[in-house]
Formats: sequence, structure tokens, C-alpha cells
Amino acid sequence: MLIHAEGATANNATRVPTIPFELTPDGIETLVAINHIGHFVFTTSLLPLLQRTAELPNSDVRVITISSSNHTSPTSVDFTSEAAFQLTQGKPGAVNIDRFLTAIVRYSYTKLLNVLFANELQRRVLAPAKKTVTNPIVSLSLNPGIVATSGVVGKLPPLLKVPLQMFSTSALDGAATTLVAATAPVVRQKADRYFGSYLNPGGALGNSSDLSLDAGKARELWYLSENAVADVLKGDR
Repeated sequence: MLIHAEGATANNATRVPTIPFELTPDGIETLVAINHIGHFVFTTSLLPLLQRTAELPNSDVRVITISSSNHTSPTSVDFTSEAAFQLTQGKPGAVNIDRFLTAIVRYSYTKLLNVLFANELQRRVLAPAKKTVTNPIVSLSLNPGIVATSGVVGKLPPLLKVPLQMFSTSALDGAATTLVAATAPVVRQKADRYFGSYLNPGGALGNSSDLSLDAGKARELWYLSENAVADVLKGDR
């Protein structure tokens, strides 16, 4: 689902980790395609419009990318080739790719991509704009918490459904963090604190993983994503 609020765009289209390993017709692992590439294409397509909007008086443009606490699971990444978008478990050579736990690993990998993308987007919009735009775009990522949506609960193995429902929040309550990111005045009032930030459930400023803060990896991911999208558009896949 893509959510549009006044002055804010939220990247919240997510495939839950309940599917076997599969590639799209373009050769990209399905979770990566939905949870990262889709966000990348959507946001970069709108970016010229968002940047022009940010130049208007009293503007407040925000790009919110929904991640997860699972983003902390990966301990290393390699974005030197497009094999990074075809991984079975988040690392080459993995086995048992149809097991639920390996699907969780793939999902966690995409959630790391979300934070890296949000951070690199923030660096890119600030680099040319900070001296000329009064209210630069705020790009942030967040963890909405454990949310028991019907799409998640309905596809879980039976043994996991009860624990999830016991420790999760409703979809309505789970939207609270995204609403804080999209609408809370403090995000603009104290923008320097929120540029490239990561919000915990409820909307408080939090800390993402050390790997997610690696500017070099974030830049490599951006270039790799650009190349992958360009190949698809040219029909090279």
C-alpha cells in the first residue's frame, strides 16, 4: 500500500516473509523487488516534483520508508553486483530456501535495504539543497512494531499465529508511527534531528544498526538499484 498525506509520501508496500524463494520475470528476488525496488522507483520518479515542492514557502516535504527491527539481523552486505538482488537467504550459497526461517532472513535483508535507501536519499537531497532550500526534504525510516495485519496472520505457519496475535498490535495502532513521521510538527520544527533518522514504534527517535549507517554501502545500493532499473527499462533482463 502506498500512502499519500499532505506533504508526505510513505513507502509502505511490503511483501511478508511467507513465500518460497522466487525471482520476478526481471530476475530480481521477489521480496527485494517489492520491498525495495518498488520504493526506489516510486520515490525517484517523484523526486523532481518533491524537490520543487520543497522550494515553495512554508513547505514540508517528507519521505517515509517503513522498515522493521528485523533490519538489524544482517551483519554484512555486498552490493558490488546484481547478485545482491537475487540472494536466497541474504547470502550466496544458502540452502533450504523454501523454509520459513530462511524467508525471514530474506525479509530482514530487504528491511536493511529500506534503511540504507532512506539514509542515502537524505544525503542526496541535502547535498545540493541545504544552502538554497529553507525547508529541505526530510527522509526517515521507521519500525512500526509487530503488526498483526490479515495478510501476515493468514499466511503464517499455525504454530506462529497465536504468539504473533499475543504480542502484536492491530493494523490501526501499527499505523501510529507512520502518522507521527508524516504529520507531527516536531519533525519539521527540529528537522536537523530528524534528517535521516530512524523512529521506534510510537514515533520516538531511535538507533538503527551500525550496518544501516554505512554511507558507502548506502551509496553502492543506490547505484546498484539505478543500474537494475535501467536494465529492466532497456529490456536487458
